[in-house]
Amino acid sequence: MKNILLYENTRFWRSLKNIVVLLGYVGLLVGIIVYNTIQDNKYWRNQTSFYGHERNAINNIISGVEGQAQIAKDNDPDDIETHKEFERQYDFYRWQYLYSYQQMCMARHFHREEAVERLQLTLERDRHMLQGLEKGYELLDHTQEEVKQRIAINEYILEKGITPLNSPHEMTAANFLTQLLTYPWILAILIAIALLSIDIFSGDVEGGAYKNLYSQPISRGKIYASKYLVRLFYSFIAIMGITALVFGVLALFKGLGSVHYPIPFAEASYRSLEHTGTLTFLPWSQYILKALPLVCLTALFAMLLIGTASLLLNNTGNVLNASFCILVLDFLARTLFPAESIFYMFWPLTAASTYDVLQGTYRFSALAYIILLSLSVIFLYVGGGLVLRKRDLTGGVES
Repeated sequence: MKNILLYENTRFWRSLKNIVVLLGYVGLLVGIIVYNTIQDNKYWRNQTSFYGHERNAINNIISGVEGQAQIAKDNDPDDIETHKEFERQYDFYRWQYLYSYQQMCMARHFHREEAVERLQLTLERDRHMLQGLEKGYELLDHTQEEVKQRIAINEYILEKGITPLNSPHEMTAANFLTQLLTYPWILAILIAIALLSIDIFSGDVEGGAYKNLYSQPISRGKIYASKYLVRLFYSFIAIMGITALVFGVLALFKGLGSVHYPIPFAEASYRSLEHTGTLTFLPWSQYILKALPLVCLTALFAMLLIGTASLLLNNTGNVLNASFCILVLDFLARTLFPAESIFYMFWPLTAASTYDVLQGTYRFSALAYIILLSLSVIFLYVGGGLVLRKRDLTGGVES
């Protein structure tokens, strides 16, 4: 047993493929940081354009209200209550227009030291918007739940004295980790984990090492468990170590960011199999603790899935092709199917979109996906062990 563990240890760290994969993972993390830094720098220019379009849309609504008010006055000049209602609507939209104009001006000349002032203006705007929405006034595609969520988060930030992010893309260490756990960035972790295990069984067949490996006086079950144990341990250690190193470097140069920063969260995620609760928020540190089980189980599932393919196909090239097909299928499914589709209820990689799952975007909650992933991992591990145990290796492995 000890010799098998030493063999797998040597094979993992002396593999040129694994070294390339780990270097590639470092490159992907750097790419994520560079991309988000560019988006951070462009954010306020985009916001200026956004508020400009919003002002035009609100202005059109105001024109519509004025037109309806004039028609009502012409048809029934004595209907005082209707005229007052149109006046209230006009005042609401006019104030909303002014708030949007103020935000556009602040976005156009944004300075880092004005972050709190900007947040206070956003809070005033959202409170005013909520009052109108509660009275039944429609405003573009805003909803009461969305506005209440923003108000709660911004009030929390101000009450706790948390420094607001420059933009959702600002690369503080904490926000980097939040971004990494969102789709599609999380694919960097899953792909790296999968590639580190892509030759776990097929590599022995292609190199001929299986002849000595399975002739050892050790049961195939122990060999099978040892291979996964070593790959799991070193893969997770390597990926987590690199991620922690990048996290530390960002904390050193860009700042840690507040561990109390609020992240949107569906409060029913860990209390029911189907999302029925309201959207609230969690401090960043608590959110990460909620997200990690999903991320780790999804990574473990990816490893077992590719490991099983490696066992069945006995050819690393074919396993790579199968992995690519799974990746394309996942991307197409997220493009074609709506969030409430039954497809996501039985697709284990749904949980890769950790941020969306914890916000209750999909039909099932985080707890349901944890159960699904756990059952899938057990099925793949036990199934692969049975295949290896029943396989005839006396004359070589059949391709």
